[in-house]
Parts: sequence; structure tokens; C-alpha cells
Amino acid sequence: KLQRIQRSASAPAVVFQQAPMGAAREDVWHVIKTYWPLLLGNALEWYEFTLFSYLSPYFQVNFFHRSAVAAWLGFAITFVARPFGGVVLGLIGDVFGRKVAAFTSIFGMLLSTVLQGCLPTYQSGPAAGFIGLCLLVVLRLIQGMFTGGEIATVSTYITEVGNPRSLASSLVMIPATANLGNLLSLLVTFTFEGALGDAAMTQWGWRLPFLLALLPGSLAIWGRGRLGETAMFLASEAEELETGKAKRAMMKIWELVASYWPQVLIGLGAVAAPAINFYGGMTWSLVSLKKHGLPIDFRTAAGATTTCMVLLLAPVVGCVADKHGAAWTQFITGLALAAAGVPLFISI
Repeated sequence: KLQRIQRSASAPAVVFQQAPMGAAREDVWHVIKTYWPLLLGNALEWYEFTLFSYLSPYFQVNFFHRSAVAAWLGFAITFVARPFGGVVLGLIGDVFGRKVAAFTSIFGMLLSTVLQGCLPTYQSGPAAGFIGLCLLVVLRLIQGMFTGGEIATVSTYITEVGNPRSLASSLVMIPATANLGNLLSLLVTFTFEGALGDAAMTQWGWRLPFLLALLPGSLAIWGRGRLGETAMFLASEAEELETGKAKRAMMKIWELVASYWPQVLIGLGAVAAPAINFYGGMTWSLVSLKKHGLPIDFRTAAGATTTCMVLLLAPVVGCVADKHGAAWTQFITGLALAAAGVPLFISI
């Protein structure tokens, strides 16, 4: 029953099939129940990725000689590696399988995160601090690479195993769990900050949120190791020889860009807009409010409220996309984001 669908430049757009509400819930529950290691790993990856931003004041002191600009550049370098990670992990998924790519992504992310919590700082002396800074940059690049790969891997996996009639409702579990990871990162950081105080957090407490990821991360690694391969990839395996897979995958990327470059540019903009809002409005602003003296209780409430709104609205957006199509939904949400984002950035 499986078919490999090749679309030409003139092929019609995908038509979403609206599923009954009960059937859509069953489809999404099947994805959660069967592929929970993907969703758990995705939440953990974004927990680990955003930790640095919430802990940036302590990184300023321990690694960047109290320079806020340098600390945020340390956060920004991960974005340099993310496109590279998407290509590399995408090729691994096409050549060796979606399961291998998913396992590699969470393993690399967890390893680079836990090691960040073990780095020496300038508190141990100039030499130790310089070594720690160099290792931090390397680990942040590795973390960015595997984060970029996680997006490609999990999206492909769920697209191939999800039911087409409720595919959008299944796919919104990816941003939902990503925001859940961000919420956990915020709550864990501010909880330690409130319990230990700034002095202890600066000396050693900043390490704890990184080390805390080890236990659930190990569970996600174990779960992804037990996942089966997607039926679509196995079907393609039966049609292709192992030799030349990477070359064919690169050729397909080039064909995609050459044939659909306007859609690719629109897609890049559609991803860039919420990313700027997320990291600027939902992450950097909380750190900025801390420096302006806003109490931790208010910062926690502000960040948690925003993230919980995303979690609550994600299923609604999925249902709307299944009913009206992804393009229409993206257009409306893009307008809403622009309308809300401009006043936000003016205010901060």
C-alpha cells in the first residue's frame, strides 16, 4: 500500500483530509503512546538548548568576564551550527534510517549538555577558565548541530508514521513538546535560583540544571534505541541500493531548492519570525527583566503563562490546519505574530 510520491514543479498542493474529532484524538494518542521517546527527547533537547539563555547571567561571571554581549554571543553561535546539523542528520536519516538519526540526535545533545555542567571556570584560575571557555564554545556548537538535526529527524519520523487525515494534529506535538522543554528549563532554573540565591548559583548552582538532564535523557536514549524503523523508509530501502544513497539525497536537496525556491524562501521566513519572537520575546526579555530588578516570582509567572498558552493553543492550531490546510493557517498565524511581535519589541 505504500507508494513513493515524487512531485514535479507543477504538481498540485497537498490536500489535507479532515478527520472526525474522535478519530483525530485516536491518531494523536497513537503517536504519543507509540513514539513517546521522540517527544520526550524533543522536550529534553529544547530544555537543554534554552538552559544557557536563562543561566546567561552566571555564564557572564564564570566564563565571559561579566560581558553580557559575549555571553549572548556564546548562545548565538549555536545557530551557526544548526543548519549544518539539519543537513548532516538529514543525510544520516536518509542513508542509515530515521531511527539512527533520532538516536544520534538525542545522544549528542545529552552528552554536550551534561559536559557543560562539568566545565572548569575562571574561579579555578586563568588557565582553567580559558580551557573551560574553549570547551564551552565547542560544546555549544555541538549542541546547536544536534538541535538542528533534531528538528529534521523528529518532523520526518512523525510525518511518515502519522495518519494523513490528522497529520497536522500529530505534528503540533513537536512544537508543543519543544515549548514544554522550554517551560521546564525556565521552572528548573528559577527554582534553583530562588532556593540557592545568586551567590551559590554563581559559584556552583548553575551546573545543576545541566546535570539534571542526565536521568530523563538516558530514558529518552533507551526509548529511541527500541523504536522501529518507519515503513516508508523500509519501502525505499527495498528499491535502492546502499551505494550512492548520500549522493542521491544531496541531489534531491538540490532539486527541491531549484524547483521550489520561492516556497523555500517563504518557509525560511515562516520559521525565522517565530524564532525571533521566541528567543527575543520569551527568553531574552526574562533575563533582561531580572537585570532590571523584577522579582523571580513575577518572571516565573510571566514565562510560564506565555509557554502554557502555546501548549494550550497547539492542539487548536493542529485541528484548524487539518481542516483548512497548512498554508492558510500559517498565513493567519503569521499575521497574528507580526501584530503582537512589533509592540513586544518596542516595549522591551
